[in-house]
Amino acid sequence: MKAKKIILTGTAIASILALSVGITWSAFSAKTSTLNVVTMGNVHIELIDKYTKPTEGVGPGDKISKIVSAKNTGKNTSYVRISVDKAWCDPTTGDELDKQQYDPEYIVLNVNDAEWVKGNDGYYYYQKPLLPDETADNLMESFQLPAEWDMKGYTNLEGHITVQAEAIQYDNFYPERDADNNIVGWHGQTVQEALPEVTYSFTNSTDDSNVTFQYGTHDFVVIPDSNDLFGNFKGVMPGDSRTQKVVVDNKNDDNVSIWVYALPADQSHFTDVPGRTAEEQKVQSDDLVTKLQLSVTKSAGVDTTKSADELIYEGELVGKSDKYNMLAQENAIFLGEYAKGEKTDLNLTLTVPAELDNAYDDAIAKIQWIFVASYDVPAPPSEEPSEPSVEPSEPSVEPSEPSVEPSEPSVEPSEPSKEPSEPSVEPSEPSKEPSEPSVEPSEPSVEPSEPSVEPSEPSVEPSKPSEEPSEPSEEPSRPLPPVTDNSNITSYPGGSSGGYNPPAPDEPIAPPVQTGEDIGVYTVPIIIGAVSLVTVIVLLLTTRKKKRDDDNR
Repeated sequence: MKAKKIILTGTAIASILALSVGITWSAFSAKTSTLNVVTMGNVHIELIDKYTKPTEGVGPGDKISKIVSAKNTGKNTSYVRISVDKAWCDPTTGDELDKQQYDPEYIVLNVNDAEWVKGNDGYYYYQKPLLPDETADNLMESFQLPAEWDMKGYTNLEGHITVQAEAIQYDNFYPERDADNNIVGWHGQTVQEALPEVTYSFTNSTDDSNVTFQYGTHDFVVIPDSNDLFGNFKGVMPGDSRTQKVVVDNKNDDNVSIWVYALPADQSHFTDVPGRTAEEQKVQSDDLVTKLQLSVTKSAGVDTTKSADELIYEGELVGKSDKYNMLAQENAIFLGEYAKGEKTDLNLTLTVPAELDNAYDDAIAKIQWIFVASYDVPAPPSEEPSEPSVEPSEPSVEPSEPSVEPSEPSVEPSEPSKEPSEPSVEPSEPSKEPSEPSVEPSEPSVEPSEPSVEPSEPSVEPSKPSEEPSEPSEEPSRPLPPVTDNSNITSYPGGSSGGYNPPAPDEPIAPPVQTGEDIGVYTVPIIIGAVSLVTVIVLLLTTRKKKRDDDNR
């Protein structure tokens, strides 16, 4: 009768297996890429010099119109100065004559000294910053020769007035000033030749940027639509320090964890623009992202353990420094786990080295920031989870007390039973004597000291041995917790090995209690338990056969 116990235990295992696949949890993720652009500003100036040479020459006291000024044609506010060089020249060759012999001070300039002040270096300094596309007040509008001058020795010479305009950035530059607070110098700065101007379509914006995990879509929505989070980093100048706020929030019903990492922009992100090819821009960008410095602080936001902003990155714009690294996915920075409606502010500060010169005029730097979201939601079960039946079935045959003395077998070995024989259930070792009939179900041949079946254990019809697991109950099981960790797979019933011991014969069979975090690990203890039970079954069947052989002798 032990075969019945083995079959019933196998049914319980099958029920547990059915339960373990009833509910599964799946980790979903979403990703969005932003292409963030930093453009360097420029300083460009246009000289205004309006003069028509008189056809009949210039005489003493004559006032001749000559308008000199400057216009800011660059993208950034600048300071302006104009140099004026006066000289007498040979009318035939145009060569400049010695100024010691031919005094240029006879050429008198009518200067607007209310807006322009002459410095010790000979330059005329405009006293106000000049905004982009703005024209300065005229430095001069005319010149003349002294009215009382007899022009002895200067007759037939040509007087030349050569003017040149220069500009320097207004931001982060502090010119020299005299006691009256007039600008009188630029600290000896050497002005470099400007590069050809490049035209970009980017405009600066001080608005906050937003990265939102959106309700219903399980995806990110980025504002602005251009996917450029660095709205306030356009037209930056050497020495600049600009800030930008990026708001990261969750407007979805599910909790979501968010990370961010950086990647350099590849060649496909650059296109030709007037004044610079795509290839030239890429080379300049790869250089500039290693020179611009970026710091990122995260507001306390969803992290209730922090009361102040946390510095999460500081280093080169490319995303790497000696202390921090957010370059590439494996170095993604964890921003936090966000419940519905929660948000944090990323406060970005961009620093431009003061030593950058005209070689970086109109330079562009592009860097990708990739945001990744991960969230857990329960997937609908493929079938209704069930619990194994705990009510034992009524045995079809009442087990009887053994009535045979230990020394006398109940059936003579030489006489086969007339009753239908009970099929032998031996999964791992088939009977070597197929012609030998088994004993009748009502007369067990086992010694009294080793009863084959406890009275409370259900049995199986002799003519219908159970070879397949019984149908699980239709009563649904309790939902399992979400997957958060796979670390505990050894605390199931049956000891630290993770095996599953069969219940006592008088106890109902219940599903194992899940104490680990991950429901996917049910399969490990079930397999181990199944292997252990098969081993026990083989041992029991071997012992039973040996005993039967001994009895038949």
